Amino acid sequence: KKNESKASRWYETSASLGNDVAIGRLGLYFLDSKDYDEAFDCFQVSAKRGNLKSTYYLAKCYQNGYGCPVNEALAYKLFKIIAGEGDFESLYEVAICKLYGIGTTKNEREAYNYFVACKEQGIELAKEIDDLSLLILPCANGESKGLWENCARALYVMSDDRLEPYLPSLLEWLQDLNWPGALIIMDRLKVFS
Repeated sequence: KKNESKASRWYETSASLGNDVAIGRLGLYFLDSKDYDEAFDCFQVSAKRGNLKSTYYLAKCYQNGYGCPVNEALAYKLFKIIAGEGDFESLYEVAICKLYGIGTTKNEREAYNYFVACKEQGIELAKEIDDLSLLILPCANGESKGLWENCARALYVMSDDRLEPYLPSLLEWLQDLNWPGALIIMDRLKVFS
C-alpha cells in the first residue's frame, strides 16, 4: 500500500505538470481503485491530448459506464479510431462490436476481417517475446487449446537461431498430430537447418 500511495503521488505530480502519460496512468490507478469518476476524468484529459492508451480506456469507460453513462456507440467509435492506429486491443474490441452489433451494426464479415488483423498483429507482437516457451504447448500453461494454432503460427516465423533452444519442446508438440498447430510445427521443422 505504501508504494502504491507513493506511486500515486508521483503520477499526480506529473499529471499536474501536464504529462499526458502520467494522467493516463493516474486514470489506471483510479480505475483499479474503483474510483470511476476520477478514472474517467483522467482518461478524458489524456485522450484529448492524443494518448492512444488513454483513448482505449476512455472507450472502456463508455462501454461499461465507468464514471459516465453507458454509450456503446461512442465506445465503438473510439475503439475504431485507435484500431486505425494499430492498437492491438482496440482491433479486438472492434471485432467484438461488429460480431455482436454493440454500438454499431452487426457485420460478421467485417468482424472476421478485424479478427484476422488482430491475429496478424498478435503474431508480429509474438516475435518480440524473449521466452518462446510461453508459445509452446500453451495448454500446459493453463491456456485454451484454441490458442495452440496461433502460437504455432507465431513460432513458424521465428528464425532457426531463436527456435534451436526449444527443439525438444517443439518435437514434443508432434507426439500427436491431431493437436492444434502440430502440422504447422511439423512444416516449420522440415525447413529447420
